[in-house]
Amino acid sequence: MHLILNIILHYIRMLNLYYKMIKIKNTNLKIFIILFPLLVLYFFIALHFQSNKFVEDEVRYLSNARNFLNGQFALPYPNTSIVNGPGYPIFLSPFVLFNIPIVYSRLINALLLYLAVYFISKSLLFYINYKKAITFSYAFGLYFPYFKSLPVMMTEMLAILLICIVQYLIISYYRGKKFRALYLIGAALVLSLLALTKIIYGYIILASILILIVVMLFKKNYRSNLLGFVKIFAIALFFCTPYLFYTYKLTDKFFYWGSPGNDTFYWMTSLDKDEYGDWLKYDLIDIKNWEEDLHDSLDHSRFLKNHSEVLEQVTYASPFKGDSVFFTHALSNIKQKPEKYFLNWTANVGRILFSYPYSYRKMKLATYYYLLPNMFLFVMFILLLYPGIRFFKIIPLEIRIILMVSFIYLGASSLVSAEARHLFPVIPAITMYFSYILTNIIKISFVVNRNVPQKD
Repeated sequence: MHLILNIILHYIRMLNLYYKMIKIKNTNLKIFIILFPLLVLYFFIALHFQSNKFVEDEVRYLSNARNFLNGQFALPYPNTSIVNGPGYPIFLSPFVLFNIPIVYSRLINALLLYLAVYFISKSLLFYINYKKAITFSYAFGLYFPYFKSLPVMMTEMLAILLICIVQYLIISYYRGKKFRALYLIGAALVLSLLALTKIIYGYIILASILILIVVMLFKKNYRSNLLGFVKIFAIALFFCTPYLFYTYKLTDKFFYWGSPGNDTFYWMTSLDKDEYGDWLKYDLIDIKNWEEDLHDSLDHSRFLKNHSEVLEQVTYASPFKGDSVFFTHALSNIKQKPEKYFLNWTANVGRILFSYPYSYRKMKLATYYYLLPNMFLFVMFILLLYPGIRFFKIIPLEIRIILMVSFIYLGASSLVSAEARHLFPVIPAITMYFSYILTNIIKISFVVNRNVPQKD
């Protein structure tokens, strides 16, 4: 512990020297320069740890980008399968259009995360001084579970950047005196892009509006302040109406954002005592590759006994109908054994926070990659929960609402099979909360009692 404290103190001294060396009046340029080492680190990780083949969902995103360039994002009913929103494929479309090598599509993640740290620092400057803002920004930027997503074409880095920009624009709207209308429209626009990138946020925005309206009905003194948030969220939904109209034409379903949740919802409701609600990769057509690909100790016959009926219906059905099959069986499982769903939910919370437990997989040392930093965050959050509640009204309203929206997202994510990366979008709000509590409400200092007798 003493060694860790010395390292932290040495790090702070180095930052202080760095601040004195860089005497630049332009705050934005100064932030970009002082955060530049993070960009170098991100580029190194994104380049050095890239795979020479497609991984995870990269093929799907590139395929969606090609479809978008060809004027068709999804197939007509009943072959409609909207697993993700159009946001990230649109972002990738210039790389596809100009045949830019995949390596650069992955390297761009380094810039996205660097810009996210920049906007975090800009948000922090509304509440704390420059040095503390940079220190907390570095803490955010060195949250190393992020690094695993840097060499992969996935939505995480773009979503984190959009979240940090939304936070900054919302705070600017509430704290600034100029261009407030511009900040409001900007926040709504970026929030709509977030919803089109991570479609779960479409439902989060609607839920947030409903909650805020209920609060406004009972807390009249909050109405004028909360109205700004309602406007931002409502305008964001309005910006998404072209996409929702498009999905309605395809599916005849109102407010249909996509179908990534129903298969994960089904696995979350698994009734098998040795399955913990995590998403299980399946392919009844290519069973050999499926077994060797993911699962360490799978009892194949037992697995088929539990799930073959559902998987056969899904495998040979159209994507849209298969999605409905998953949802129907998931509800049936919950009605049959609600207590098992609750147990799977607790395991799911464990996977979000600590990347454990998983069905049919042994615990590996890689689990510590998520467990160590997230355990620190969890303990810190518990410790800061009391001062947060005790001085709740002192915390700026915008930070409270941002935190509320983040936890609505986290709660919704926990209802279906989730992983540790689903915690990523909450980290910007947690950073804002921690920084405000630790600098404006709590004061930590070291006291040396010199009256205590010292041994010779």
